Amino acid sequence: MKTTVSILLALAMAAAAPAARCDERNFDRTLDVSPGGLLTVDADGADVTVTAVEGKQVVVHVKAKGAASVLENMTLSADKSAEGVAVVVKRKSGLSSLFHFGFEALDVTVTVPKAYNAEVRTSGGDLVFGQLQGTVTGKTSGGDVRVNDIQGPVHMRTSGGDVRIETVQGRVDAKSSGGDMTVRSVRGDIEIDTSGGDVQAEDVVGAVKLGTSGGDIVARKIAGPLAARTTGGGVRLEQMDGAVQASPSGGTIEVELLGANRGIDVATSGSNIVLQLPASIAATVDAAAGSGRVKSELPITGTLNGESRVQGTINGGGAAIRAKTSGGNILLVAKK
Repeated sequence: MKTTVSILLALAMAAAAPAARCDERNFDRTLDVSPGGLLTVDADGADVTVTAVEGKQVVVHVKAKGAASVLENMTLSADKSAEGVAVVVKRKSGLSSLFHFGFEALDVTVTVPKAYNAEVRTSGGDLVFGQLQGTVTGKTSGGDVRVNDIQGPVHMRTSGGDVRIETVQGRVDAKSSGGDMTVRSVRGDIEIDTSGGDVQAEDVVGAVKLGTSGGDIVARKIAGPLAARTTGGGVRLEQMDGAVQASPSGGTIEVELLGANRGIDVATSGSNIVLQLPASIAATVDAAAGSGRVKSELPITGTLNGESRVQGTINGGGAAIRAKTSGGNILLVAKK
């Protein structure tokens, strides 16, 4: 309680005091390196941008604007080691978390050789990565993440921002505690999860796992198996070429299958399911609509043909297509 009161008092005094003069502090460092090294950045509340260029140098630029007393108590460094380059932009030991309130802006910009790895942590800013050939890892406690043109695996975490990842040759693993997630043009497996936003994936060749606790899921042009889970929205899957699993808690499910049937398993507790299937598909169907109805534009040779439950085969049978809803309708559409 005493700590809370002290913080509130300090904030009130800061608000009441005359505006402090805004100073600027810059830090620049250029280091010769060999390709294949590792850049690490450890920052307090900074926006961090890491991009790759031709050459064999790591170039670091830090720009800080804020109260003079805050700028004087910053540690700014860029040191070379056998592993690579370590950049530190931190408040000095002993300063409270109120340190962040003295900043107007804090930006860290680093360029590295194209064949270089990057590992960045910031306690509250945005992260941007581009044109790297290596493993890219980023973590922020409250900012957005932007990643583009990476040849290598990508691992991203944010506690409260949106994530956008595009044009990656390698595995993508990204999580957010409360933002939207967008992934496009990936050649590799992806696993995306957010606690409170929408999820979009497009143009992916690889296994795909998508999850959200509070939004919709949309995926297009996926070549590989896909699993989608949401507890608060619907699922729309277009131009799918692979096995499909989808389990929203109460939203609609729409699936458009392009390639061969490798299995479809979808279930929702209270909405409609629409499956667009090639007329030539070979499948073994089990569709149960609870209090709703099952309708099919494709001929089903059935062992069970009820209004709300259909079991049988299409074109002699094949991989299983299972669809279940407790309170909606199920429609199998013949794709033109």
